[in-house]
Amino acid sequence: MTSLPDLAPGTALRINSVEWTAEEVLPQVGQVVLSGGDGERQTRSIRWLMHHPHCRPAKSGHPSGRREGAQQPVTTRDLTEDQVKRARLRARPRPRGGDRLPVQAPVAGATG
Repeated sequence: MTSLPDLAPGTALRINSVEWTAEEVLPQVGQVVLSGGDGERQTRSIRWLMHHPHCRPAKSGHPSGRREGAQQPVTTRDLTEDQVKRARLRARPRPRGGDRLPVQAPVAGATG
């Protein structure tokens, strides 16, 4: 089974050694309209593409033209101040067994 995670309009695919371009992706009906280099158009199901033994992403397969993995790494500079604050709170070590409520000393003069 072939994996097509980035199937979007403009994605180049190689099927049986022939290059096709996904012209339209219709996920609501599970179909893709493919366009060949000679102008031929075919409508295929996404299932057909996923299970076709000779369907692969073409070398120029990403619609934006960037290579897979060519993104810069994510850093805290990409986050807003509030997002950084929340991330630090989540990453802070917590006592085992959950947070315990602090025991309050009785107030002078109060009866309980």
